[in-house]
Amino acid sequence: MSSTDPDNHLFRGGDPDFMTSLARGLHVIRAFAGVDRRLTIADVSRATGLTRAVVRRCL
Repeated sequence: MSSTDPDNHLFRGGDPDFMTSLARGLHVIRAFAGVDRRLTIADVSRATGLTRAVVRRCL
């Protein structure tokens, strides 16, 4: 999922009120919904489409 893709809900170019880091963090948190086991950074990365580095910073 490209960060420059206009259909990507984590990219809002031109919206001064949009906080990408907050959106990414919430996306990471949602990856844990309904999961009854521990997830690795790689698991969350695959589930969210974010890089492992981004996931690690969010966690």
